[in-house]
Amino acid sequence: MLTYNSKVVLPIEVALHTYQLTTFHESLKSLSLWEALDFLPSLRSEAYLREALYKLHVALLHDQSVKEQPMNTGDLVLCRTEVVARSNKHSKLTANWEGPYTITGQVRLRTYRLPTIHGQHIPWRWHSSNLCKYHT
Repeated sequence: MLTYNSKVVLPIEVALHTYQLTTFHESLKSLSLWEALDFLPSLRSEAYLREALYKLHVALLHDQSVKEQPMNTGDLVLCRTEVVARSNKHSKLTANWEGPYTITGQVRLRTYRLPTIHGQHIPWRWHSSNLCKYHT
């Protein structure tokens, strides 16, 4: 940007010819770009593999720090409310957990059946990620 009473200064590349400017050829540059496009699918597949290995490594590190809490029939648990509540009922001031409930059965690994207050089974199953042991 030019202002009043200032000198115009040229970049050194324009004033003095550098090695890059003297050896640059437009045709070779476009040819090298076309050659680089041939390697693009292999570069993408390598990047995809690196990403998959990274995600696997992060998952293994996370799984080392997570302690599994086995839950048995008859244990008291709390249920995460954001899973149960509808979007209009759940706000930041509502409780995060509700219960306690008693586990009445295991449907499959880490999936449990819980009764209501009246002893009837809740129609859906609960995964252990949405349950927390209740210690009395």
